[in-house]
Amino acid sequence: MSFKFNLSHTYFILSFGLFFMMILPPILAHLEQGFISEFLYNLNEPLCHQYIGRSYCVFNNWMVGDCEPPEGVNAVVETKYNYYLSNRYALVSSKYDGDYVYNRNLVGLHRAERIEYDNGVYGYKFGVCARDSAIFLGLVIAPFIYFLLKNKIKTTPHIIIAFLFLVPMGIDGVGQLFGLWESTNLMRLITGLIAGTGIGYFLYAILIDITKKK
Repeated sequence: MSFKFNLSHTYFILSFGLFFMMILPPILAHLEQGFISEFLYNLNEPLCHQYIGRSYCVFNNWMVGDCEPPEGVNAVVETKYNYYLSNRYALVSSKYDGDYVYNRNLVGLHRAERIEYDNGVYGYKFGVCARDSAIFLGLVIAPFIYFLLKNKIKTTPHIIIAFLFLVPMGIDGVGQLFGLWESTNLMRLITGLIAGTGIGYFLYAILIDITKKK
């Protein structure tokens, strides 16, 4: 039985590549594989602001959660623990020299990968923010949804339908941008997952259609 490489396989390579670029940096950092983790963190830099306040972390108990308490929450009162951020893997051009509390003014300028609470809990953030992490996950999930629905949905979705999946993310992002509300990582996760899955489904269906016509 021969294997024939086609465009749909390219989709799998790219989507899983983005997914592993997102999830591997914190895992490798915990496993003290600093060189590879540093490479992946910096490889992600053009894709995302990498703001730790809007990212998920893998903690030293291997649990995944918000790196920081939500913006506007007093960390000392709500968590009963102080915390500080530091960077270990950032490029010199995007590194803050010292430990610091991250703030909105540093987005796009400096970044941290590690957060440590004074109760001994520490974590490393994902390679990209919560929303981008969800988009990458959605791209991976999309082909499997396609295979589940291909017998029920026999036509390639219209591009307008694909863009509708971006609407929740757009509303959340624009509302936050203009100060109407402050989003949460959970909302970023939900809207990013909707966008990534919808666009991924559309792209994969297009590639399958092209492959069939060859």
